[in-house]
Amino acid sequence: ESVTVTLSSNEEADIYYTLDGSDPTPESEKFTGTGIEITEDTTLKFIGIDLAGNQSEVYSEIYTITHNRPPNEPSGPVPDNGSTDVSVHLNLSWQGSDPDPGDTVLYDLYLGTQSNPETKIAENLTSSSYEITTLEYSTQYWWKVVAKDNHGASTEGPVWSFSTFSAGGDSDGDGLTNEEEINLGTDPFKTDTDADGFSDREEVEWGSDPTNPNSVPNIACEADLNFDGVVDGLDLAIFSSAYGELQMRADLNEDGMVDNTDVRIFAEDYGRDACPETLAGDLNDDNQINEEDFDIFLDTLGKCDGDSGFNDGADLDKDGCVTNLDYVLWYRTYIKSNRDGLGDLNGDGNIDDSDLYLFQESLGSCAGDANFKLKADYDGDGCITNADYALWYEDFNSS
Repeated sequence: ESVTVTLSSNEEADIYYTLDGSDPTPESEKFTGTGIEITEDTTLKFIGIDLAGNQSEVYSEIYTITHNRPPNEPSGPVPDNGSTDVSVHLNLSWQGSDPDPGDTVLYDLYLGTQSNPETKIAENLTSSSYEITTLEYSTQYWWKVVAKDNHGASTEGPVWSFSTFSAGGDSDGDGLTNEEEINLGTDPFKTDTDADGFSDREEVEWGSDPTNPNSVPNIACEADLNFDGVVDGLDLAIFSSAYGELQMRADLNEDGMVDNTDVRIFAEDYGRDACPETLAGDLNDDNQINEEDFDIFLDTLGKCDGDSGFNDGADLDKDGCVTNLDYVLWYRTYIKSNRDGLGDLNGDGNIDDSDLYLFQESLGSCAGDANFKLKADYDGDGCITNADYALWYEDFNSS
């Protein structure tokens, strides 16, 4: 920066000046009318001498010249220089500043697949970041930033590089490919983007929104065996007992067997605390699952799609036929709504000696038999056995 100074007098006079801080004399530089250009910090002193030879006092002015300095070199790239496995949807950012207070800084961004990027993809950015969503998979990129201040000075930053991840890779290990995550809008580096307790893949498979924490899969937790909405130590106790006795209640994958696969499913469910209820098995559409639905179930038991009397709603495993496995599934939904009535075989609100008589009468029967009692089938396997009696007897003693 510089300033041009003009000197004048209120009467005809010659003006003499100095720029080194010394007092001027008639032998000093004479002002000729052309402006005095000052380019650095200067103390200007001057006097006037009129036609009669009278000399004025010494006048003094101090000029401070501010020299513009270019912006600081851009630094601190994100992602780090040389990064790999970078998303193709990326927010490039860096650090930038200017040493002169009051200066404003704008940025030009260059990006390309050559080591000296010359393609300007953005200019005059007011912030030190830029979102880009057009990168290719499995590609190395180089980029740089040029910082510019409002006085026309600029500083070019160093060239940085990064490589994007592959489309078929799975950077977070959640079972969805990177390309699938990009298309879904989920975070390819987080297994549970919305932090709702369900992985992105689980939400995709079960139809909920993996980017919305208020959208969770509308499924029951298979391991919530006491139907209290959480999978905890109580369920573990029930599962351990049922697994040891090979009760169908422990058949969590509904394949007709109780095995190590069910143990794995239980372990995956353990700790869940938001198990939504389901009304699958409400065969008469009255928003309840009760003995009336059981009667309907018995009427369709053993029938397949195309048979007269086949009820698609009772085919809970969707294999085209209503079998004992469907009864196991139906019973699970039934017991959720009727747990408090389990064991009360005569429906009088108590579990007592009269229920014992009815239980003994139904012992050995299976679903479809005339003497079968639904509320005596504690383990939900479709038959009334000594295992059910042991469970019923616990309720009998506690009541």
